[in-house]
Amino acid sequence: PVKKTSNHKADFTHGDARKGDAVIQNRQEREIVGTRINEISTTYIKSETPFIRSQPNEAERLTVESIAEDKQAQSKQEIKTADLDSTPTILTNLAKASSDDSLATNQAKLAEKYKRKVNFQIGVKFSAGITALPENFLGSSDKSAMADNFSPGSNGFPGLPTLNYTYDQQQSYGFEAGIWIRTAIGKKASVSAGIDYTYLSTITSAGTISNMNTSVFNGYQSVSLNRYYLPGDMTKYRNQYHLLQIPLEYGITWGAKTRLPFGFTAGIQPGLLISSNALLKDNSGILYSDKSNYNKFQFGLSTGFNVRLFNRTKIPLDIGPVAQYQLTNTFRKNTGYKGHLFYLGFQAGLPLFNVNRQQR
Repeated sequence: PVKKTSNHKADFTHGDARKGDAVIQNRQEREIVGTRINEISTTYIKSETPFIRSQPNEAERLTVESIAEDKQAQSKQEIKTADLDSTPTILTNLAKASSDDSLATNQAKLAEKYKRKVNFQIGVKFSAGITALPENFLGSSDKSAMADNFSPGSNGFPGLPTLNYTYDQQQSYGFEAGIWIRTAIGKKASVSAGIDYTYLSTITSAGTISNMNTSVFNGYQSVSLNRYYLPGDMTKYRNQYHLLQIPLEYGITWGAKTRLPFGFTAGIQPGLLISSNALLKDNSGILYSDKSNYNKFQFGLSTGFNVRLFNRTKIPLDIGPVAQYQLTNTFRKNTGYKGHLFYLGFQAGLPLFNVNRQQR
């Protein structure tokens, strides 16, 4: 019994050893095959081309075909997924690009518009012409106010001659000088403002000068005089009007890029009559000057046409006729006189330099 047990034990041991060797051998073969399959798969994936072996064994062939089919299916699926995933991105990018282009275009337009608004010119102007003092815009004269007659013989003494001297203010010359600032508000339109000094004058016939003290009533108060003119036509007295005005004008220019642009301006001119020596006639016939006879504040209208010379040079020159009419009566109401200053002249305007706020 002991021997049998011993032989059986030995047989069991050898059988187990043979089985273990077979297991180990099979495991090694599987590891070798697995390693080879991994190498084949890695080579295929890296090259992304079908792998062909000259003499593959059956296991390798089946494994490679399976891997290739799986890889191709996976690649197709990835391509489809990438296309689907990228389509919204592409559309989004296109929309964003379009939006960016539109935004850039709008910004460029706004920048150009802003650029036009902040660019402005500073220049000077001068004009010379004639001055008149009509009763109204149509130029009629109120004889009861502007043409009072002085009759020395109307004092009740008979036999004395009656001499009539008509009072009026005849046309004379005037000029204007000023500085202006102008900015464009469109392709053709512009607005401007400035400060002008305006000198206007008229002529009145008068007699000799008297230095005797006297007094007159100007419709508001009694005025004491120690120098005045007697009625007559021995002297041509110049009535002078000095005004300081702030013109506000709107202008349109046609053909700004041509050799000879043409323009039109119209506006208002509030201002002050800062000084005047103009004579008025008292009921007694004497001609006198008093600063309380005039309306200090004056409000007028202006208009003009111009042609721009040397337009393509650095010193363009605008020349053309201008007209001004003061809506405000020159004289105070109770003086009994009516007159509105009118000026018609020829003007030249010269821009000195341009100013651009964006350069600051």
